[in-house]
Amino acid sequence: MPGRRGDGRVRRVALFPIAASAIFCGCWGGVLASTDPALIASIALAAAIVVLACAAVSRRLIGLSALVLLCMLGGWLAVLQDDAAWERVLIRCGTSDHTQRRLVFLEGIVASVPRTDERAFRDALSRCGALDEDVLARFVPSEASTRFLLQVEQSIGEGTSSPVDALVQVVVSADAVPCTAGERIRVHGWLRGFGPSRNPGGFDMVGWARDRRIAGSVHVERADLIRVAGHPNTMGALVARWRGAVDASLQRVIASEHLDASALVAASTTGAALPGLRHVARTFAACGIQHLVAISGFNFAVLSGALLGCLGILRPSSRLMGAALLGLAALFVLSIEPEVSSLRAAWMGGSVALTHVAGRRVPFSVVLSISLAMLLLADPRSAHDPGLQLSFAAILGLRSGASLLQQWVDSLLHGPHVAMVLLRRSLQPLCAAVGAWFATLPVIWMHFGSVPLLCIPCTLLLSPAFALMVILANAAVALDPIWRWGGGAMGQLAILDARLVMLVARETAQWPGALPSPARGWAIEDEVAWHFRIDMLDVGNGSCHLIRCGDSCVLYDCGSLGASSVGSRTVLPALFALGVERIDCVVISHPNLDHFGALPEVVNAIDVKEVIVTNAFLRWAERDDGPVAAAVEAVGRSNTLVRSMRAGDVLSLGGLTLSAVHPSSDDPALDANDGSLVVRIDAAALSLLMTGDLARRGCPLVLSSGKAMLEGIHVLELPHHGSFQPAAAALVEHIDAPIILQSTGQQRWLNDRWEQLLSRAQRMVTARDSACAVLLDHSGAVHTGQWNGTRYEWRSTSLRLPSVDCSTRLDEQGAREDDRVSDWSVSALFDFDFEHTLDDWQGDRASRIARGHRLPKQFPFALTENQYDIAPSPHGLRNLCGGRECGEPLGDFVDEPYRPPKRDRCRGKWCSPCISHGWWLTVHAWQRGGGGRLHARRLHGK
Repeated sequence: MPGRRGDGRVRRVALFPIAASAIFCGCWGGVLASTDPALIASIALAAAIVVLACAAVSRRLIGLSALVLLCMLGGWLAVLQDDAAWERVLIRCGTSDHTQRRLVFLEGIVASVPRTDERAFRDALSRCGALDEDVLARFVPSEASTRFLLQVEQSIGEGTSSPVDALVQVVVSADAVPCTAGERIRVHGWLRGFGPSRNPGGFDMVGWARDRRIAGSVHVERADLIRVAGHPNTMGALVARWRGAVDASLQRVIASEHLDASALVAASTTGAALPGLRHVARTFAACGIQHLVAISGFNFAVLSGALLGCLGILRPSSRLMGAALLGLAALFVLSIEPEVSSLRAAWMGGSVALTHVAGRRVPFSVVLSISLAMLLLADPRSAHDPGLQLSFAAILGLRSGASLLQQWVDSLLHGPHVAMVLLRRSLQPLCAAVGAWFATLPVIWMHFGSVPLLCIPCTLLLSPAFALMVILANAAVALDPIWRWGGGAMGQLAILDARLVMLVARETAQWPGALPSPARGWAIEDEVAWHFRIDMLDVGNGSCHLIRCGDSCVLYDCGSLGASSVGSRTVLPALFALGVERIDCVVISHPNLDHFGALPEVVNAIDVKEVIVTNAFLRWAERDDGPVAAAVEAVGRSNTLVRSMRAGDVLSLGGLTLSAVHPSSDDPALDANDGSLVVRIDAAALSLLMTGDLARRGCPLVLSSGKAMLEGIHVLELPHHGSFQPAAAALVEHIDAPIILQSTGQQRWLNDRWEQLLSRAQRMVTARDSACAVLLDHSGAVHTGQWNGTRYEWRSTSLRLPSVDCSTRLDEQGAREDDRVSDWSVSALFDFDFEHTLDDWQGDRASRIARGHRLPKQFPFALTENQYDIAPSPHGLRNLCGGRECGEPLGDFVDEPYRPPKRDRCRGKWCSPCISHGWWLTVHAWQRGGGGRLHARRLHGK
């Protein structure tokens, strides 16, 4: 009987993890079903299959399967309820349509500490080396702004007011505001909702705002449009004032000229985002330890360990220790910024403390399951959040994986000797790090498409110093109101510790295996097969065009005004999302920041063969110690060739031909805009003309001297971002291109004067359409695309060109089909870009093979005949691993005809890649013998 009761207890305890997992799956399925309605039928079908399978195995499983299905249904209904509630909030706030903005007069309580952005601290950040990635940030003309959250209570109109319960973000165009956290204010500004990302790979503002329940953003033009209306004593106002006091105390004790170290200490203490945090986050991400920057369970565990260590001297009871932990969790929640990760850490720590207060020994799996279920029911969409998945995966890895590794280590190093005991104890942190790393690896790979190889050594190296920094900073904040000098001393010790951590992190980020900055994720899939493609990114008041044909890639201009770090924030994520791994050349039209501001970041992150500029650009760099000289110097440090181009020069890049149209001579009378490098780009039957910032004098020169180069233009970049001038109108009217590209900001688009002249053309404008694309497929049809936040929406045009002859393309690029035979001793790893295969070319069914797409018929046959295996990489490439052939010898000559081996002999085993920033770690498990040869048939190699 006791055994049965014990078994029953075990079974009842096991229901909690099962129920939590079922709720998690239900929330995950609900999130996916809301984005793709077709998944609803799939979820229902899967549920029916589960019930039938359980009923077929055993009748006892019917009850368990019914419980699982009920929990899944509850999670799914919670997602639907959360969606409906959020839509009601947006409608009540008036931000359901993000394309519209309206003038509002709001009253509410300041819910967060006002923060001034990095633009006000650019000089200080440059002195401490926190702007190394963006050397041109100090030259960008921009004004600082201050941000804070406002808990809106009412919207005031003309003599009336209506209650509103919503959280909005207030952005003030000033470096200081006349209000503090916890005050009731009245603010007058423009209210707008958050829209989807405007570029591939862009930041998901909609998801960010939804996770934090921020309904919209209010832009205030001046600080005097904010008036303080009182000091309420509501719970929300008191909590906000407490956080403001904690933040003020923290900034006093960590005041330092090293802003990156101060930002690291603040982020690990209260979660405050101080200037310099972006640089810290990028450095830590390169080492694979970005989880240390955001407040997580690690921070709460460090503080809990320090508290329990101090209380251990008094030998308190378990209930008293649980009460102390519960008080620490409450203080932790009240003092830190209301971020998702910090609240999750406090909730999980508080759950453990509650079990100690209750005086009951509850299994850890039950506590973890209840915490997960409550978090999911409070925010059902967090099931799709990588932060929540990583948190629980790391806990499981530390709890289960680390113990298994430790048992294995103990079995290997058994013995009572002191050396063995010390060795086993010293290996415990390594086992914990390896267990957590392996548990979180699938989540990281699924969401980010990369493997942090340096995570384990960096975590072991920096965790002790990081834990000491957290303890010192929190002790300094607690001591500052009582003893100002002692709190300041502890704060400066935390700063010294943070500087040491940053020094080690910067050096480690240069090691082989470090992730690139910004980190590269999964590339988007191409829904339309293309031969020639133009992508126009939305960079605001600037220009950035990506032109590709097969393996050839050209970037024409890359910059923006009023947006610092446009390269790492906009251009590079978009290039990575589009699958760009290398660039043949970057063409800079003229020396204006809105056309080359992102150049240093691009050449630092991507393999660029050369940068093409005008002679005026080089002369400007020699005589002026400004942004042009800084950009040329940054390009030189990356060992990238810089050369000039003028009218009449022609550059062939595989399938692309670049012909310079203007300027023809070094005319000193031409200013920077009129001296723009105008380039005609031809690929197959389609022609593109890039005009830069041609203006009054440049347009007539191009029209008079380059008429032959202006014939047959299909795609035209509108001169000077669409600034209307009679000279530009004459040039555009003469070319009469059917497709017009215009990269511009909102202000110029609102004052547009081109509509009548371009009524017959299809115009694509970034201010209206976000990122845009034009592509030519292999049948000669031209398509245009508009980015909708998640993918391109393609539309066919009436423009039809001659079909693309793929065999001619092979001859031009010198990439004919050939056979490679090598000895067994050479490496069995090759990198290929299987963009178009011969079978597709001949059948006129060419398709770009990206992640998740099917392979053509001939290619799998060739792989099986040659004993090859194929594994995907995160950037649209394919990792080809060659095995041993046991068939007829192929000979030692490249020109020998291909003869597949016999398939009835032994074959090579599969090798798995580990990918991080181009570093390929391959484990070979080949069977050698019998005069085996390695044979690679290159269909279309890089």
